Amino acid sequence: MKKQKKAYTQKLVVSEASTRELQAMTMYESGNLAEVSQLLNQCLQEDDSIKQCTLLKKAGALLQGPDWKSGEVFQSDLGKCLTFLAEVFVICDIKNPSRKVVASTFDNLPVHWCSDVFSNVFLDKLKEISKEILELGKTPSVRHDVDLISDMLEYFSLGTSVLLCNGSFVVEFLTMCLKKECKDARSETSPTLQTACMWNCLVTIKTIITFLQKLNIQHELCGKLDKLTFGDQAQNTAVSTEHGKSICCNQRKLTAQHDATKSLNHSVMEMLSDLCSVMFDDQFFPDCRTTAGMAIIVVLRMLCPPDGFVATTGKLIFPSHVSSGEIIQSIADDPKIISYFQQCKDIVNFSHLCLCRGVLTMVPLQALTQRTEFILSDQGKLGTLLFDALFPDLCSLCDGLKESSSCLLAFRTLTLWANHARQIAATEQCVASWLEGIFHGTSPIATRLLSYVWTAWDHPVEVLLTN
Repeated sequence: MKKQKKAYTQKLVVSEASTRELQAMTMYESGNLAEVSQLLNQCLQEDDSIKQCTLLKKAGALLQGPDWKSGEVFQSDLGKCLTFLAEVFVICDIKNPSRKVVASTFDNLPVHWCSDVFSNVFLDKLKEISKEILELGKTPSVRHDVDLISDMLEYFSLGTSVLLCNGSFVVEFLTMCLKKECKDARSETSPTLQTACMWNCLVTIKTIITFLQKLNIQHELCGKLDKLTFGDQAQNTAVSTEHGKSICCNQRKLTAQHDATKSLNHSVMEMLSDLCSVMFDDQFFPDCRTTAGMAIIVVLRMLCPPDGFVATTGKLIFPSHVSSGEIIQSIADDPKIISYFQQCKDIVNFSHLCLCRGVLTMVPLQALTQRTEFILSDQGKLGTLLFDALFPDLCSLCDGLKESSSCLLAFRTLTLWANHARQIAATEQCVASWLEGIFHGTSPIATRLLSYVWTAWDHPVEVLLTN
């Protein structure tokens, strides 16, 4: 018989002001709000997450009431209840299911009820943590706050909207978190605690990737970071919720916007530096380094205009496959950025493998197969990142890496490359003459791939074939 799972326990501790206001409401309010305040007060007395969820669901169902005007909500008793719920969302641990219940409650209520209240509570929390980080790393850990942002991006429509409307501040905050996690991981002497710090670093990098991708899609930031005034950009933004509502990121709908102390461009450049320091550091776990490689590509896509991304990627990551002619001006001309990638001069190393994997996973197939004069081809024609830069470098990595786990990852990455090539071969694009020469007959690429199958049967590639 299976052992019954024990319910997760967490004591909910909200601000004294919210506690006092809820207690006062139970004394003089009547109707739904009185019952809601009683349920929320009872929730504070429970530490069983299942009971907390039950009480919060009942309170959320009762919050459907009269059509409050946006200016009235924040100062009303309804606003006090919503402030309490926002504080519960912020303080809940990632394992506490109450956080999802609160998110669902907010997403099911009218946006003009919730936007001001939740924005104020959440941004005040980030501002407080930022201050603690800046004061000599006073805060013991930022993992809870990174998990909070990750959860908002995953399943909370209103929360995602608040994050995107404060993109500069959130990028600056995540950069501070990454810097702190990296510093803790490098300075920790206990192997157990160092492992925990590196896992925290990994979670932070994954959250950065998710947020930057959403931010880039929402605001179309490619190559515009140095010209962007984020508050102005946010005014024309709308996010559709799963319930069909539209959340407008403007001053009337989301008034609580926190000004970042640095420009978005400066924060992203600082983030790129920290990500490179993780990827090039052998002290970090392979998972940390490969994920950092993917994040670096996401950052490069934000920094580059779309028409210059392929040339920039070639110049920074695949310099041996770039023509010596004049390259269009881009961030690749920035000495600071060039210095980040000069740490990877020899292509047969794990850091270069991380970058190759990042390019394969984070760059659209259209950009990978874009023919350009900036990438050298064996035939002296227009080259592509996929066939003329990635493939020869991946082959060199598979042949040159000696450490077993690194070698296995190299072959897994080559398998990922082969899946991309097969996807292209299955499309109508393959009718192009230059692609026919790559996939058919005794082409160098096909011959090289077959040689790996026949000559390296006892190699880690065997694992890939059997899987």
